[in-house]
Amino acid sequence: MPPHIVGLIWFVATFFFIIFLRMPLGPALGLCGFFGLAQLLGLSNAASMVGYIAWDAVVNYLFSAVPLFLLMGTLATVGGLSSDAFWGIRKWVGRLPGGLAITTVGACGAFAAVSGHSLANAASMGTIAFGEMRKHGYDRKLAAGSICAGGTLGGMIPPSIPLLIIALLTEQPVGIILIAGFLPGILEMLVYSTIIILLVKLKPGYGPPSEGSTWREKWAGLWKLWPVVTLFLSVMGGIYAGVFTPTEGAAIGAFVAAVLGFIKKTLTWRKILEALDSAAISTGSLLFVLLGSLIFNAFLAHSQLPMWFSHTIAAMQSPAWVIVLLIVLLYLFLGATMSTMAMILLTVPITYGIMVTDLGFNGIWYAIIIERLVEIAAITPPIGMICFAFQAALADQEKIPIGEVFKGIIPFLIGDIVCLIILLVFPGFVLLLPNLMAR
Repeated sequence: MPPHIVGLIWFVATFFFIIFLRMPLGPALGLCGFFGLAQLLGLSNAASMVGYIAWDAVVNYLFSAVPLFLLMGTLATVGGLSSDAFWGIRKWVGRLPGGLAITTVGACGAFAAVSGHSLANAASMGTIAFGEMRKHGYDRKLAAGSICAGGTLGGMIPPSIPLLIIALLTEQPVGIILIAGFLPGILEMLVYSTIIILLVKLKPGYGPPSEGSTWREKWAGLWKLWPVVTLFLSVMGGIYAGVFTPTEGAAIGAFVAAVLGFIKKTLTWRKILEALDSAAISTGSLLFVLLGSLIFNAFLAHSQLPMWFSHTIAAMQSPAWVIVLLIVLLYLFLGATMSTMAMILLTVPITYGIMVTDLGFNGIWYAIIIERLVEIAAITPPIGMICFAFQAALADQEKIPIGEVFKGIIPFLIGDIVCLIILLVFPGFVLLLPNLMAR
């Protein structure tokens, strides 16, 4: 049997295990990769290779940034930085049409700069913003949609855990990829805010403006943002300036988050232990998934399946934009059936080869496009993991059916498509900060 056929069989089998058998992502990737290697190389060689991959993954210096960024985000959450971001921004934009929803998007963007994770972003902001919007008469669909859409900013604005994983899988510079997500994240915030204003202009009852704030209250609100700004500049400012590496920046960020929590008197030793426990569990789960992915990627390399895909697409002699459009549609389709991390780990080894190696697109631009696609998928029905995470976070608040959440997200999905088109058509916008960083 040709190697690429073996690769295709086990690639399809992985989808079957994950989607239909509901097998956890790490074991599904690892087992399919191991059995595929055993079929191609023999059982003994496959076992030796898996052992080497496991050791190399554990001792990878770059991967140590993942638990440190997770710890930083957890400390920021228990330290109340998400609440500070919401109340600080509210004083400035609350009077606008749909002001509280715009505040939510802005707070999601601010908290994304210290959390690095979409699910945590949506869940944390959901507990704060949803009840406040409902208390001021906001429509449930608008409130839910703005929170879930704003939650996706956690995967784009640095420090982003998904972008970090993409950088590790494609062996690209972590710091440059993280910096590249900043301007696209700001673009998303502006598009989401514009959508909110248009919705409220069309239907004023959707989001009545809240009470105004005096200049004294506005400056006091701005003061609430100093911990978020300090933490973000401590990490990304140092990485952008080349003062330290992303891993060192993650360690500094975790330390600064703890110090800020003590200064604000919102962090106790008990909360620190809870944060350490949460970060350790998340790291263990993520490492297990990454290990399975690396085993599966090694199998794909030996099966030459990515190369076969590339040659097949090249033989089509289609324009580059047609191939990119097909890849975009593929991710949107997968988003209806798979989780964000599953899409990244399964598809990046193949789509990176097609878009960067064969078509010659910039690898940094590729990482941002893929991240944007998987975040769109994360709020797309019927899976929409961020939507379900938001709904679960409302344990002690007003319940909202998942159908209403999905209805509320539709206008923001249209905005996401607009953002995606801009990023596809104007790659220079994505590469502006990385190019400045390289000088």
